Amino acid sequence: MYIGIDIGGTKCAVVSSTGDGKIKEKIKFATSDKDKTLEEIFNAVEALGPATAIGISCGGPLDE
Repeated sequence: MYIGIDIGGTKCAVVSSTGDGKIKEKIKFATSDKDKTLEEIFNAVEALGPATAIGISCGGPLDE
């Protein structure tokens, strides 16, 4: 099983997926201050169970 973490400016999502990319479960929550957001990410990862690998996406400032 794989876990994906998407950290956004207004919401975060943590998903578990199979090796062929099918999403098994998704946990979403609002982005808050850094301590609360990190706590919610850690809790979501723990709730989804052990993983073979974890990937993280996080947007950043863009230069146009």
